Amino acid sequence: MAYGLDASQRYVKYPMKFLNCSTDKNYEGLFYKYKVVLTGEQRRELLNNLNSSDRVYRVSGIELLEEGKTNATEFFVATTYHFRGYAAGYGSEPSAGNSLEMDSEQGEVLNLNVRQTVYRPSGTNGKNDYTQDSLHSVYFAVPNDVIARYGGMTRVHARWLNAVLAPALVTGNRTGYEAILPLLGKRLEDEETFKYMYLGAASILDTGDSGATYLCGYSYYNSEPLLNNEGVGTGYRYGKRIETLYSMYYAGSGTDSADNYTVPSEDILADLQASKSKYGGYLVNGKYSSKMFDSFDREFTEVNIRADETYSLTNEKIDRNWWDKLWGLRGDVTTSKFDGISAIHAVTEEDVLFLENLREPIAPFDRRRAELLCSLEPALPWSIMAITFTNKAANEIKARLAAALGD
Repeated sequence: MAYGLDASQRYVKYPMKFLNCSTDKNYEGLFYKYKVVLTGEQRRELLNNLNSSDRVYRVSGIELLEEGKTNATEFFVATTYHFRGYAAGYGSEPSAGNSLEMDSEQGEVLNLNVRQTVYRPSGTNGKNDYTQDSLHSVYFAVPNDVIARYGGMTRVHARWLNAVLAPALVTGNRTGYEAILPLLGKRLEDEETFKYMYLGAASILDTGDSGATYLCGYSYYNSEPLLNNEGVGTGYRYGKRIETLYSMYYAGSGTDSADNYTVPSEDILADLQASKSKYGGYLVNGKYSSKMFDSFDREFTEVNIRADETYSLTNEKIDRNWWDKLWGLRGDVTTSKFDGISAIHAVTEEDVLFLENLREPIAPFDRRRAELLCSLEPALPWSIMAITFTNKAANEIKARLAAALGD
């Protein structure tokens, strides 16, 4: 809801309190009455910004959460209400009668077919060796006549819940995978074989005659490792200790298979969806067990993003050989940065022609532009393969592609 004569004022989501509903015969539960709940500061701000002779309220919609459900249903209102005068006993003159008048202006509601997409560069964001930045966005079509009447989109309201997943184990060791899998959700300290597990840069340093350094992405011991042992100059350095592991993934066999493996988002989502019944506890967003997360917010973040705001993504790729990994070296680092990503981008005819005329081999700059324009799920347009089982259908597809793309 927004209020006041200034039509550019941002909308704010306020909680509502249920008062009552209709109970008369044939009208049971047909009408519900709520009131907007304001804090003292919100109430003072509202009164200071309203014109007493023409009190204007703009209501975009109402969200109702049904008992037993986790996602609210939004009901569009899109109406501006004008109140003039006062009900009996509420104006400046307590003895005055009822002078309250109200009229409303129904706005146009545009139902959009909104699709979500994400762009994540293949490298890291440069902050460490494992954190990636990603750009989450939505895309939809708006009829040209609507744009002609109201102009282009000026801002978008975004709402999300910040959460960081707990460490997961990705391994190409089939024997280790099958041995650890039954221990998911159990305290490792209570187990005989995997009492102490460490994820992230676990290492054993030997400064004796051999001078060897052993590094691995994860390690485990059946007894607690010693730290800074001064007897023979041996010490241990390791990452975060994992008391309980809740998810792991098999990367397949082959050299460095885990290093080159990207866990599909579908697999992560499936594990999250199963966590509610598997691990229980507090549910993040009412859906997923909190045990699957390292950290999470209990309240949603809400912002209004202007069309002129821009963002950037950093893509840092690290190529390391076996010796780089052994000695803890970063290897060859290649960094690229995507600057000036618009918060709102209106797809132009030029963008469409650019995609239609895109041909292999694709220059790096053109590939980045295409990736930012396209949804990566489903597949990029130039990576789609058409399969048919009849010659007639195959010839039809071939003719249509030739007409659209040329030879």
